[in-house]
Amino acid sequence: MNEAHLKALRCPQCGKNLQLNGGFTSSEEIVDGKISCEKGHTWDITNRIPSLVYPQIRKEDAKWIAEYDEMAEKYDELVEQYNEFLGVNLMEERSNFSQFIPIEGPVRIIDVSIGTAANFMALYDSFKKQMGRFKLHGMDLSTGMLKVSQRKIAEMDFDVSLTYGSVFNPPYCSSHRGNQYFL
Repeated sequence: MNEAHLKALRCPQCGKNLQLNGGFTSSEEIVDGKISCEKGHTWDITNRIPSLVYPQIRKEDAKWIAEYDEMAEKYDELVEQYNEFLGVNLMEERSNFSQFIPIEGPVRIIDVSIGTAANFMALYDSFKKQMGRFKLHGMDLSTGMLKVSQRKIAEMDFDVSLTYGSVFNPPYCSSHRGNQYFL
């Protein structure tokens, strides 16, 4: 996690700005640590991913999240089988996202259930030479999916800020400059 990632987030409990306990120095990347808001709500950072789930996950929801955690490593293979069954190619369909992205200027995109980062892989395929103008954020309730996303993004060598959070209470600031899109 870096300072730019932190500035895009808000406390999911009260909506206040977050700060790194101890602060940042230059373009430092925080692997593990804590962030908090001015009201004192504290959140963990583990392996560069802040944990901003609020309210706590319900027991009924934890069951399906665990299923996604278990299938995360094989999820892309399962989607391939689904493609064959339906007679479609979801990666090709995802490439259609590019028609909704402005051709120039800064763009902030938040994938609120990033899964294995397939949407951002499709975006990369369409905008390889322009990735620097994108501020990409991915969020998921499955830590397994976030780990797969983190690995795939590192292999492609572009920047996506990942957050462990809930689609029902996304911990992102609404103030921004430029265009903002939710996937």
